[in-house]
Amino acid sequence: MKIQLRELRQAMPALNKIFTMPFENAKLAYSIMKTSKKVLSELEDTEKMRLELIKKYGELDERGQPVLDGSQFKLRDPRGFEKEWDNFMETEIDLDVWMLPFEAIENVQPPLSIAELSTIDKFINEDKREQEIKEAKKPQEEVK
Repeated sequence: MKIQLRELRQAMPALNKIFTMPFENAKLAYSIMKTSKKVLSELEDTEKMRLELIKKYGELDERGQPVLDGSQFKLRDPRGFEKEWDNFMETEIDLDVWMLPFEAIENVQPPLSIAELSTIDKFINEDKREQEIKEAKKPQEEVK
């Protein structure tokens, strides 16, 4: 699946709800665990790059570590950081993950909002959902 790093970060709140749910179906649980590992690994790499950019554009202490101002890092060149970070976040990667079947998301508690669903759209197995919808309509059509 092709996805921008920005999209991946935006999908994390919704994906975390799915990743932390218990699943009775072992095959489904396994596929979600594999997807979780790959997504989290990619995000760890993204965070490492963010910290490198903070070191590049931020104020550093005597040990060469970024200086915090409250909960934010002090930046010498905020525009330079933002420009390079935004450019980096547009990077498109090929993420080899299992696509999520609808059964993985339909019982999420609390339920996913429409906004959350839109962030994980690329992770959802649309073909399987279309097949489920067709199968659900068959008995109704046969009755007519």
